[in-house]
Amino acid sequence: MHQVKLKAGTPVKRSELQPGDLVFFSGTSLMPAIYAGSNQVIHVTVSNGVVLTNMKTSTYWKDKYETAVRIKKKKKPDQYYRTSALLSRR
Repeated sequence: MHQVKLKAGTPVKRSELQPGDLVFFSGTSLMPAIYAGSNQVIHVTVSNGVVLTNMKTSTYWKDKYETAVRIKKKKKPDQYYRTSALLSRR
């Protein structure tokens, strides 16, 4: 289900999560959560909008953890802007 999204990053063990990692849960949602540190994830709910949830204590999420990935930085922001400027001159 999340295979396309998983190709964008490097798999991370749950015990090695770092803030900013994308966390995927089993179920119908295709949207990942963002790991915030201290077992907390930032995610979106229909009823409450954006929320911060503890993965260990949440009765809903604690057993639904599936996998996580760390997205690699491809280039520095200043390199991006230089590249964009060169392309816009054409």
